[in-house]
Amino acid sequence: MASKISENPTFAGMENSSKIFGTLPDGRQAHLFTFKNEEGLEIQLSNFGGIITKILMPDRNGQVEDIVLGFDTLSAYLENPPYFGAMIGRVAGRISGAAFTLDNKVYLLSKNNNGGHLHGGTEGFNKKLWQLVSFSKNKLTLKYISPDGEEGYPGNLEVEVSYSLQNNNELHIEYTAQTDHPTPINLTNHSYFNLRDEGNVLDQRVEIAADKYLESDENIFPTGKLLSVKNTVFDFRKAKTIGQDIDETAGGYDHVFVLDKKPDDFTFAARASDPQSGRSLEVYTTQPGLVFYTANFLEDCKGKNGEHYQKQAGFCFEAQHFPDSPNRPEFPDIILRPGEIYRELSVYKFLLSD
Repeated sequence: MASKISENPTFAGMENSSKIFGTLPDGRQAHLFTFKNEEGLEIQLSNFGGIITKILMPDRNGQVEDIVLGFDTLSAYLENPPYFGAMIGRVAGRISGAAFTLDNKVYLLSKNNNGGHLHGGTEGFNKKLWQLVSFSKNKLTLKYISPDGEEGYPGNLEVEVSYSLQNNNELHIEYTAQTDHPTPINLTNHSYFNLRDEGNVLDQRVEIAADKYLESDENIFPTGKLLSVKNTVFDFRKAKTIGQDIDETAGGYDHVFVLDKKPDDFTFAARASDPQSGRSLEVYTTQPGLVFYTANFLEDCKGKNGEHYQKQAGFCFEAQHFPDSPNRPEFPDIILRPGEIYRELSVYKFLLSD
């Protein structure tokens, strides 16, 4: 059963620090920002791509390990084809045909995925150097202004993302945005978790609060149909190991689950746990969907400390709106208009069992 989010966070004993991560090809410097709380949870982020580069967490025996996949150097993150730890935007997920119609005008986007558009395009938010707004004891706020026409999107879009760590091991990620012209927006974080820091995640257990999931075609574009998870391999309403039914999927999970919630409600979305380490992760969100992805396309990817990540070396819980929403009027609307404020919140809560 999911635990509750704290209503009275405390920050006593919180530590933070910052340092230079590296230099971009154009000479600008990227930085790393680190939070550490009194429970021993340490989170490291960069203003390049808004990337979560490390989450260091003790196991039930006190052994501290890094539970997110990633790279050791900034240069490796410049490409980052798996999107390790990154901020994704303007629109997370796929847009079919790399085009959409908005207010009777057709917009053509950059193509970077089977003739479609994925995760904001060729140079999405994951490849931008974000401006530092503030860095306090427990909170980091970054800003990026996406200019009109970037990757084909209309309007100047000003985005802020805030990461805050609490002493009860909750990481809050809050997204806000405003625009001067109607534009689609769908932001998420693309961290890959492995609660054991080694091997694959097939024996880690997952629960997802969803009665339905989105049907997708052979190129992972949604068909528009919402299907019941009942009596399918997509039924995670009761916790089961990731590997229990994965061989019956087309190469692994890369599916959008329709969360059991009302629009804008903040509620429990998913839980993962590792019986060996005692670590668990819970996700709470205002978003209507959750992408559960099992790193199906990783193949001998050289990551941290010389480790070579293989297929199913991690899993993603990407809280977001539905992919291809600009072309699917039956999906919840993701169009932001002038005078409106886009605001979404996701919370990742890290827990230990005895």
